[in-house]
Amino acid sequence: MTDPNTNSQKKINSRHLIHCITHPIAIADMANIVLTMGCSPIMAEHPEEVAQITSGASALLLNLGNISDTRIESMKISISIARKRNIPILLDIVGVSASTFRLKLAYELLEDSPICLIKGNYSELISLASGKSTTKGVDTSHREIHSTIKSMLKVKNRANFILATGEKDILIHEDNAHIISGGDKKMSQITGTGCMLGAVLASSIANDKSLEATIHSLSTYLNAGEQAAKNSIGPGSFRVSLFDSLSFFYNNPKEVDIRCEKISI
Repeated sequence: MTDPNTNSQKKINSRHLIHCITHPIAIADMANIVLTMGCSPIMAEHPEEVAQITSGASALLLNLGNISDTRIESMKISISIARKRNIPILLDIVGVSASTFRLKLAYELLEDSPICLIKGNYSELISLASGKSTTKGVDTSHREIHSTIKSMLKVKNRANFILATGEKDILIHEDNAHIISGGDKKMSQITGTGCMLGAVLASSIANDKSLEATIHSLSTYLNAGEQAAKNSIGPGSFRVSLFDSLSFFYNNPKEVDIRCEKISI
């Protein structure tokens, strides 16, 4: 793999349109993240307009959080359009470890052909691989990392990238797993930070679908979380500082510290 520290230290530098079909809990934060990443968000979800909106987008982000019948219909329309037009798709499988309904929906969205990126936490990826919802918690011990990788390999053919997030993030691409360190525990103390990461990555793949760019964008967000934790005194100031810190690292890509270990699988 080309060293991501040398070849991907660049801003996205575009106004790509990112179509996000997501939930109201995180929708505003996700839209602002897309703007921070140099792209333009559109959060359309009405079934009568999503085909047209998706057709003009540079990436499609589908987030299964707080799901509704309307968004389910719109997701199925949009993913069909995106596949026909070769628009990169990111599927964030929020909640499939707790809901068999969402797990079934994830399978339906993935049934036709591989997509660009599947994102979930450890438990969500294990559920996607096993076909069983579980409330298993996230534990990133050395043993748990390898058992999660084993589960992720079962769904490897469903996407170009598979990302499991936790205390250490696991990104599988082709025949390698990349263990990426960073972030801060304060990121779990406000709602929507995982969904915001989806917005970061959707903005990235709209511009560059390479492994190096994906690792760099993930590390950019993790670095922003670390800096925000240092500059804040509580969850409110942390949220504000997270946006400011992400803006700093987006505009100063050479400052991003990438801590990535590659494992052959």
